Amino acid sequence: MYHRGTNLTRPGGHRYTVTASFKAAGNDQIGWTSWPFHFLKPWNKVMANASIEQLACLGIPRPGDAFWTPTTLALTQQRWPDWDMSAYRDAA
Repeated sequence: MYHRGTNLTRPGGHRYTVTASFKAAGNDQIGWTSWPFHFLKPWNKVMANASIEQLACLGIPRPGDAFWTPTTLALTQQRWPDWDMSAYRDAA
């Protein structure tokens, strides 16, 4: 058995990885992205400036959706502090 951190000693050797993701059934808000490049995308600008309709097109649940609980509202606001979530909080 080899640990993923095993040194590559063969010249031109390769390391392969298998990645897996988990999401609960019915949670369509979870997607997939290439995380090494995720930070390069301007999502903070999108979240701070898009309308509810535009965000819904991206899969963000609309205000009043069961997804929005006190926990999801707080965590989302923490992740996107410039997003005006007042319509989501008011509908929750």
